[in-house]
Amino acid sequence: MSECHSVGCFLCVRAVLNVMLQQEPMPMVVAGRCTTSSPRHMSRGSIVIITSLSAESVVLGLGSYASAKHAVKGLVETAGKLSYNLVTR
Repeated sequence: MSECHSVGCFLCVRAVLNVMLQQEPMPMVVAGRCTTSSPRHMSRGSIVIITSLSAESVVLGLGSYASAKHAVKGLVETAGKLSYNLVTR
């Protein structure tokens, strides 16, 4: 199960990043309003990955599940630090 969570998440993020990097940035829409077109407010889209509270805490008897969630959390944090001129939130 751990491999399915971490490898599956990695493959999805990699595929989506490849598409996002080929797109032209567009102004972000915040609270129903279009932001200015400065580079800081431009976006190529969003990647949303949902995990569970097991990524933050330890539950006895669920070691493999918790390790899979920690791996997904680490992948998301690493992807957010990549320097592809992407806006991270």
